[in-house]
Amino acid sequence: MTKTNPILDWLHRDDKIIATPEGYDVVSAADLAPGKPLTVEENGKPYRYDPDHNTNLVIRGDAYDALEGLAQLDPAMPAPQLIYIDPPYNTGTIFKDYDDGLNHAEWMGMMQTRLQALQEQLADTGSIWVHLDDSEMAYARVLLDEIFGRDSFIAQIVVEINPKGRQLDRYFAACHDYLLVYAKNKDKLKLEPGTTKAVNPADFPLEDKQGRYRLLPLRNTNKKFNPRTARTMAYPLYANEGTGEVRTSPFDGAQEVMPVFGDLTPAVWRWSSATAYVRRNELIARTVRGRKGPRLDVYQIDRMHPGRRKKLKTIWPSKEIGSSDSAKLALRKQFGEDVQFATPKPEPLIERIIDSATEPGDYVMDVFAGSGTTGVVASRMGRYFVMAEREADTVKQHIRMRLDRAGIDYQELVVEPR
Repeated sequence: MTKTNPILDWLHRDDKIIATPEGYDVVSAADLAPGKPLTVEENGKPYRYDPDHNTNLVIRGDAYDALEGLAQLDPAMPAPQLIYIDPPYNTGTIFKDYDDGLNHAEWMGMMQTRLQALQEQLADTGSIWVHLDDSEMAYARVLLDEIFGRDSFIAQIVVEINPKGRQLDRYFAACHDYLLVYAKNKDKLKLEPGTTKAVNPADFPLEDKQGRYRLLPLRNTNKKFNPRTARTMAYPLYANEGTGEVRTSPFDGAQEVMPVFGDLTPAVWRWSSATAYVRRNELIARTVRGRKGPRLDVYQIDRMHPGRRKKLKTIWPSKEIGSSDSAKLALRKQFGEDVQFATPKPEPLIERIIDSATEPGDYVMDVFAGSGTTGVVASRMGRYFVMAEREADTVKQHIRMRLDRAGIDYQELVVEPR
């Protein structure tokens, strides 16, 4: 019997869910008409990307139609290093700006169609971040496993988006959303989810003429890794007890040091022999007094330096990334009470995602653009953006106003439903 990964099944699973002026329609892959080209909003002419001049794009049209239009461009635009999407959560709520109430099968088909297209567009070194709540998160994760591969899963991050909790909920006052993070190709992925703000000097208690530092055991402290499971990582180092000098080959005054656990059972190093040779100046030997008596051990000198980042945890509190209320308040201060979006995302949240997944000059894509927060933050951080939003009123009343107010240059395109 052939073993395969479990997959979800639903009505019209093998079909495409395309946008219509009234909502969505089901079309078989065989009957799917080609997507319409992207046109320039101000003159209706076909859009042509100029490879000598990167630009920000706002596409008025459905996510799938926009992606199909981008795929037709010749020459092609640079692939996005980051795709962030905040699709309808499918809560059953009807907001002023959009209807969040598809039936479950239709939502699954809508997401599958668009995630498949997004997977094709994403750069090989890039990552996709899907923002959802409990309504469809579990199903979306299985869908992402299927489209991107289970091995491409990076993290499921809990985002405290409503610290007060939704008191009108029936049982528990929900206060969080999720970010599902996947790579296009883990072997090529460029991702550094850390922040300089979380680095605490107190974590580096030692100091010399080069600055503050700490000592980290070079030995791998996880007993899952040992000479049976990681044979090449068990090798001798040579250290001078008096000077602390460490080398990968014997020298005068040195003694052999093998990696061992506290109970003296064999262990392995965290670095390969080649890495230990190249970075030998970052190693030092110290005598430790363990349960079995004193012994010589090897440590990594881990220095605190300007720009050092600390890895982010997978729970993001609102005091660090903002909340729905803080996002609404920020828009209210900018545009007054008359122009309000129902579910804006806080700028510090988007800033953290962009900072983790991109570098200046990269492209960021958001094809469920909503109020346009992604574009505003991306531009401020020196990135280019491609945003798509199907609701024309949302583009007019929110995205244009925010980008224009921020003085951001962009080109507005249109893509018609097929």
